Amino acid sequence: MRRAGCRRQAGRHPHRGSRAAGRGRPVTVRVGLIGARRAHEGTGPFVAAHLARAEAQVTAVATSGARSALVAANDLAGQGVACEPWPTAERLLAEAAIDAVAICSPLDTHLPYLRLALERGLHVLCEKPLSSWHAPEDLEQVESLIAAYAKRELTVHVNTQWPYTLEDFRHLHELDRLPKVRELRMELAPSRPGARMLPEALPHVISMLTATCPAVTTVAQVTYERVGDALTIGFVASGTGASTDAGPVDVTCELRPRPRQPRPAAFEINGMRAERVVDMANGYQMSFRSHGGRRQIADPLGASVDDFLAKIAGKSPNGYQTIILNESLGGQIVGSLPQELTGSDRSDKEKERAQDRT
Repeated sequence: MRRAGCRRQAGRHPHRGSRAAGRGRPVTVRVGLIGARRAHEGTGPFVAAHLARAEAQVTAVATSGARSALVAANDLAGQGVACEPWPTAERLLAEAAIDAVAICSPLDTHLPYLRLALERGLHVLCEKPLSSWHAPEDLEQVESLIAAYAKRELTVHVNTQWPYTLEDFRHLHELDRLPKVRELRMELAPSRPGARMLPEALPHVISMLTATCPAVTTVAQVTYERVGDALTIGFVASGTGASTDAGPVDVTCELRPRPRQPRPAAFEINGMRAERVVDMANGYQMSFRSHGGRRQIADPLGASVDDFLAKIAGKSPNGYQTIILNESLGGQIVGSLPQELTGSDRSDKEKERAQDRT
């Protein structure tokens, strides 16, 4: 397996506001992709497609091993993304000629790969969440890493997509602006049941909460109800700026696992509803509907990828504090739930990791 070119000097940011000589166009960002398979509904292939659409170059790919990386590279070539397979993510991060990396691998790899990317001086798009939320030291590690990225002016972008639909929600309900939020409800269908639903789904709820109420700092009165595989979690969010005349924000998250696409999803703000409809027969087209109204929407994953590239170019603010806040809120929620809902024994985790890496 060939090595991909020479190593770029760490700590330099040639793409932040720079332009190709004589062309007046931004210099193309070279991106490595970690976790490019669709095992358990991974986002890697879709992230690669959106990066290519945005004229970034996905030049390197790594998965759980050399053989699966070769399969992933062949699959990506089939969708017009030509990249070199690497035998391990560690070697890709250390040696590939890239400026940024998209970490779409399982949760337990996020913090280790973030550390390696920081050492290399790479911008990062990372799947959510960054940590497991199971222990206070998780947040401490995130805070330390994000501070280091900020000091070096490197982008960290967490791939939470739902906030990019808020403008469509506003148009769907013919609002001049989004209202002050008193109630937020989300209905999601994670791909797998049990404790694995929480890291897959809760970051969406939290990102919507902090996008609409950015000064939220704490959660309290965490409740849950489990019926079969379905789980409903409720909590009250508060903090300076989070309250309205009616008081703090009541948040409800209803999770009903569904293994196959398309998965139902919806959210409500103060009782105003937006239900996502996916047309699989016509190229995964999305729309919102509510009480007879309907609005076509763009894939929010594409908007998330565009925002990542805009942050690298210095055209969109890096939300370092929002990342830390979201991780903190996630830890508060998970820490208030019984272990039977949030964790599994070591053997279960080992089985899950083995499945994720096949």
